[in-house]
Amino acid sequence: DLLGEIIRFSQAGCIELDSRLDANFKVRCFFSVINSNLVDSNMFLRSVFLSLDHFMASPKTNEFQRATFRNSKFFGPLLHIRRRVAYLASLISTVSVDTLTQENISCLNTVIILLMLAQRRDELPKCLEALSDPTYPTFRRSTRDSCSEPDPALVPPPPLVLSCLLQLLRFWKVHYKAGDQNSVSLEKTSRIQFSEWQMIVNQLIHPDRDNNSSLFHYLPERHCRNQILFDMEVA
Repeated sequence: DLLGEIIRFSQAGCIELDSRLDANFKVRCFFSVINSNLVDSNMFLRSVFLSLDHFMASPKTNEFQRATFRNSKFFGPLLHIRRRVAYLASLISTVSVDTLTQENISCLNTVIILLMLAQRRDELPKCLEALSDPTYPTFRRSTRDSCSEPDPALVPPPPLVLSCLLQLLRFWKVHYKAGDQNSVSLEKTSRIQFSEWQMIVNQLIHPDRDNNSSLFHYLPERHCRNQILFDMEVA
């Protein structure tokens, strides 16, 4: 968490970290630690993704600086959608509505941030489609000295990932309200207005199968029908 605080929105901090990860074996070891402790490392990952996208989109970042991040052994791969989808799937699989705690709910907030960043990059439908694809590569949490590798056993097979995400987002909508301490903290640490958090959550859980930014677009019809019937009964 401390390292995440140091590098968040700090180009100097990110460059310093990159300079220390100057060999492939160091990067492999670092990724191995991250991937084997996702709950503990998710706040660091959140800072990395927020900072990367901020720097790449900022008019204050020159092309040389952007190239530095693109060519970085550590930061470069994290710009790619495949790596982001893998982390999305892995983070979603670490929590469920029944197992949410004050400690691991941060994983859900990191997932929402990744989805907001995907929307800003016009990649949200691609991410959701990938999460619904059972053949899409995911990352193995391994204690070996290696980078993340494809391992279908890491996450539940689709559509369970998206189904789990749907339930988590509904929980989030009920428990996070504008102006409360939690929402203010999310705004402050992410530099993203809470209204944008609410917008992406509402968009994802909207039961419109024709909208490719809705989870219902990618869930099987039977699952969608059962979910809608359940919502009607609850209402």
